[in-house]
Amino acid sequence: LADLAGPLAGADWRERLAMDDEVLHPPGGVWLHGASVGELTSARGVARALGRDLPLVVTANTATGRNLAADWCRDGWAAEARLAPLDLPGAVERFLDLFAPSVIVTVENEIWPNRAAAARARGIAQVVVGARMSARSAARWGRARRLVGPVLGGIDALSAQDAGSEARLVALGLRPDALMP
Repeated sequence: LADLAGPLAGADWRERLAMDDEVLHPPGGVWLHGASVGELTSARGVARALGRDLPLVVTANTATGRNLAADWCRDGWAAEARLAPLDLPGAVERFLDLFAPSVIVTVENEIWPNRAAAARARGIAQVVVGARMSARSAARWGRARRLVGPVLGGIDALSAQDAGSEARLVALGLRPDALMP
């Protein structure tokens, strides 16, 4: 398996495929995800507030993002820092089995169809904070409406960075009632 997974998932392939089963906190908490250092840095206050009252696992797509979140664990803001699972059905399902979050909070926007579908199927609330969608990105995603529509339609709450992003996200499939002030 390592020969197949390594090129796809990198050196931390077991973590990216959620094949390591060490969980350091109880189920029912929050999964906070940011692509990398920039997104996670912008979410420091959110992480600190959530981690005070709830078990919090923080994921990133990069090792540097994971390392930043590991500092939050040492500071007591989060229970665990990991690389996000690859958006493959098995990896996402294993991750959700391991952590059993009650809510997924994504910083800015990352459109991951398998993650969104698995969360919907399990009744896990999906929240996006600080979302942005440029006109150029909206045009690209508009060509993949069958893929992006269900992802955006499954979001329970979303705060956008600006009115233009709100309008473009709604046009792509976000329910207007999911918009937060």
